[in-house]
Amino acid sequence: MLKILNEGKYFPIIRKTNFSIVTNYEGEQTLSFDIYIKDDMYNLITEETELCFRDNSYKIKKINQRPKLATIESSLNLDDWKSNFFLNFHTEYKLFSEVVNMIIPDGWTIEGAGTITGRRAITLEGVTSYDILMQCKNTYNIVFEYHILDKTIKVIKPDTFQSRGLYITDELNLKELNYKGDSTDFITRLYAFGKKTEITDDDGEVVNTDYVNFASINNGKNYVENFDYSKKILVGYWQDDRYLDPQELLDDAIDKLKILSAPIRSYSCNIVDLSRTVESYKCLDFKMYDKVTLMDSVSKICVLHQIVEYTEYPEEQHKNIVVLSTEFKKITGTIDDIKQSVSDIDTEIKRSETFINEIIRDVESNTMRINNTYTRGETDIKFESLIQQSKDDINFSLQEVIKKENEKVEEKLESMVLNLDGLTNTLSTTSGNNLIR
Repeated sequence: MLKILNEGKYFPIIRKTNFSIVTNYEGEQTLSFDIYIKDDMYNLITEETELCFRDNSYKIKKINQRPKLATIESSLNLDDWKSNFFLNFHTEYKLFSEVVNMIIPDGWTIEGAGTITGRRAITLEGVTSYDILMQCKNTYNIVFEYHILDKTIKVIKPDTFQSRGLYITDELNLKELNYKGDSTDFITRLYAFGKKTEITDDDGEVVNTDYVNFASINNGKNYVENFDYSKKILVGYWQDDRYLDPQELLDDAIDKLKILSAPIRSYSCNIVDLSRTVESYKCLDFKMYDKVTLMDSVSKICVLHQIVEYTEYPEEQHKNIVVLSTEFKKITGTIDDIKQSVSDIDTEIKRSETFINEIIRDVESNTMRINNTYTRGETDIKFESLIQQSKDDINFSLQEVIKKENEKVEEKLESMVLNLDGLTNTLSTTSGNNLIR
């Protein structure tokens, strides 16, 4: 039963409509409902008022009042994690359990923290324990399941979930199916490098650059490959200064390529949740991160996907909605990690024995131009890229010029606009294949 806290006592909210709880991939929840403004309980509803449902506590964040009805929206109450402040928070090569011990509020428990074995570095400024906890999702590739009334957070690695034999079919429990496909970032080979070290001479000039790599434990190769979907070699590049251990770099590169080496397919399914309405179908109890076989007799689809979002209507279970996707990891982290987000841009690269790299940075205009020239056979190829950052977005452009026997030919020109809210990407291409991934 949904309850509201007022003067230390909980009162039930009985008369409400469109009561739903949306759980996203990272475990965050949004609880919302409609209520008549003349209802007695409406007088108790204000911003930051606490709601309680099952084993979780929520704080009201939005109230949209109309002539007769008001829509109330709330999010998980994690205020305990927002009271400690860190002007500078830095960890070097620490386990997740070690980081949690530095920030966890009194009385709270993190279940499964010890199962996360990778060591990572985190550097943040002006943050709370909550901000650090949210960053840990991105840094350690984990998500959380919250049980706030018990002051417990459970650590989950969604990609380790095994199929329980669950299925969705249009002949039984599938009411509506919407499909989206995307292969924009598709690659089959990923070059991955860790921490960058610049070697200088006595005058302080950089004479060489070394990167942590895993070639010594990967048969001499500083890249990983995945040809499960396509046998064609399509190359991407990834570099992250947080990686000091070659094995951890190799493990995460394999995981990263697992996502990039297949098209991202997403299905939004409006289902009849028979497990909650028909006793004989209790076995079809869908939960977040379950691996579900989707069977559609119309489009001839029969694939195993993972539940990445679940909308539950506790009082109208027949309206429940699940979102299935092949993109098992889409942990976003916090906006403080924008430096990492920029470094994670994957580009299609070409290799050569002769390579010249020139970087020109204009601080005032906040632009950076990178010129790469290398020799392939008798042909000189020049890549010129421009990165320009403004308040609202980052603009990238890439031009490839082939020069042979004193002839200059403009071969490819591409541009991409990345909106900082992470929702808008614009990609344009003139001639040839996409270079920016």
